[in-house]
Amino acid sequence: MQHTEKLALSGNWITLTDDITAADAVVAPCEWLPEHAATRQTTQALAADAQAAGKPLVVFFNSDSAVKLPFREAFVFRTSFSRSRRGPLEFALPAWSEDLLARFGQGVPQLRRHADIPVVSFCGQAAVSRRKSLLLQAKRFLLHRGNPGNLIRGQAIRHLRAQPRLRCQFLVREQFWGGALANGTMAQKIAVQRRAEFAENLLAGDYAL
Repeated sequence: MQHTEKLALSGNWITLTDDITAADAVVAPCEWLPEHAATRQTTQALAADAQAAGKPLVVFFNSDSAVKLPFREAFVFRTSFSRSRRGPLEFALPAWSEDLLARFGQGVPQLRRHADIPVVSFCGQAAVSRRKSLLLQAKRFLLHRGNPGNLIRGQAIRHLRAQPRLRCQFLVREQFWGGALANGTMAQKIAVQRRAEFAENLLAGDYAL
C-alpha cells in the first residue's frame, strides 16, 4: 500500500480506511499476479469480502498478458489488453518506473553527439526468429494464448536490423525480465542486473524501441 498511501497524502481528495463498511471502494493491497499463489489468494479473498459488502473492487495488473481477470465487477487498471475485447471496467495503466536518469545517469541528461548513423536501442523479450514467430502465431490461433507483444516486437526488430542506415543496439531476452521472474518469484540479484542493463541500453541510444 506504500504507493497508495503516498498518493493519499499528496492531497485531500482520497481517504484511506480499513473499515470496509465506510469505504466507497476496496483496493487490492497487491498487484494481481495469477502465477503467485499468495497474492492470488489474498486478492480473491478480498474480492469475496468486497462483494459481500456491496463495494466495488479495484485491481492493478502490471503485465504483458491480455488475459481476462476472474472478477465479475472489478475496476481493473492494467498495462495490456486488446481494445476489441476490453471490458467496461478495464482501464489503461502506464507501466510505472523509477526515475532511470536519476538512478543510472547521475540525474544529468547526457546530450548525444550527432551521428550520420543513429543508434536504436532495445532491451526486452521478443520473438525475433521467424520460426519462433510462426510457433507463437500457431499457439495464439489454436489455443487463443500467447503474447502478441512478443510477435510485434520481433517483427519490428527484424525490420530495423535490415536497415543499413541504422545501428541496432538490441538486448533480446528469451524470458520475461530476462529470467529474473519465475513462477511468481523474483530473483532480486538477477533483477537488479537486468534493470541496470535495461537502463544503460536505453540511455546509450538515440532512439528506443
